[in-house]
Amino acid sequence: MDNIRVTVLTTSFPLEPQSASGIFIYRLIQQFPANISTTVITPAAQGVVDHVLGEQIDVRTFRYAPRRFELLAHNPGGIAVALKNNSWLYLLIPTFLFSAFINCVRFGARSKIIHANWSINGIIAGLVGKILHTPVITTLRGEDVRRAKKHGLDRWLLRICLVLSTRVVVVSQAMKQWLYSEFPSVKKRVNFIPNGIEDVFLDVHNRRKQSDGILRVLTVGSLIPHKGVDQIIQAMAGADNRENLFLSIVGTGPEAEALRQMVNDLGLARNVRFVGQVAPSDIPSTLVGADIFVLASHSEGRPNVILEAMAAGLPIIASNIDGTNELVKHNETGLLFTDGSIKELSFLLDSLSKDAQRWRELGNNARRFILKEDMSWTRTASRYSELYASLI
Repeated sequence: MDNIRVTVLTTSFPLEPQSASGIFIYRLIQQFPANISTTVITPAAQGVVDHVLGEQIDVRTFRYAPRRFELLAHNPGGIAVALKNNSWLYLLIPTFLFSAFINCVRFGARSKIIHANWSINGIIAGLVGKILHTPVITTLRGEDVRRAKKHGLDRWLLRICLVLSTRVVVVSQAMKQWLYSEFPSVKKRVNFIPNGIEDVFLDVHNRRKQSDGILRVLTVGSLIPHKGVDQIIQAMAGADNRENLFLSIVGTGPEAEALRQMVNDLGLARNVRFVGQVAPSDIPSTLVGADIFVLASHSEGRPNVILEAMAAGLPIIASNIDGTNELVKHNETGLLFTDGSIKELSFLLDSLSKDAQRWRELGNNARRFILKEDMSWTRTASRYSELYASLI
């Protein structure tokens, strides 16, 4: 098979070993076959330089401000949260977009495919693709659809992205159906390719510790509003069996201090631990110490953290939202609650804390579901490889 060089444009990518920024993009590229080599174009960050990750991944960071002000990307919540918390960063948007465009032209000219992640990058890559006569694939994620549903500007940007992209990939069936209904003209150009997981997560269930009567609850994610971590804390406070519940919160973000204050105000200091950021390579070990996994997001694409927890044999409690409910089947692979219903979530936590046999059964079902569906990064990379080849 002919060699294929791909330029990947993304605003999130792990620039340091401990970083979780865009880790799913890195995992995908790692599993590409030997005939595919990639150049990753991503924003610079403080103190990070260009480097090569293995023989096939060449990472090129683009500058858009003096080093100390390069704060737009790679933080929890990404660019949207950075702009919300620091309005002066809007001043950097023009140089950010211009630099991304120039670098995409520079490296895209040497590639057979340009692969963008998120709609704003899809617009940049799409324009470059028109100039270079190079096919452009844009992968859309939950944030793209969430923002397009709420804001007219984001919907307009998404429409432009769809027009400029040769193919569009979505990571959930719900996203595909929404695009079909809102933008019917793109039906023939939309592909559903779900994310995968690493095999190491399937080994976690063999290392799991026996419960000591305390239900060890785990949640992992950026501490930003739409992740709904506050719902979990409030549900813990409202649980009848709260003395037998212990919550570990993994992640960082702008909501951290407010969540810590909520824990103290609700008298949960002994029941909740803020772990902070955990390196992606240490997530499997973190799952070893948990009994159940809770994700209370208000919106998602198709959350990888759910896939990883299911592969580890953890039962899932999750908000009943698009993307998540494609994976978590109520009373089969986990339990779903109505987003915003603290009472429901409290009830589910109570019910599992009193029935160890049930949560073990749900966890085993979750792991079997992952195995049956073959949700691996190898399979995901294979499907992208086939898509690349079809466009060349």
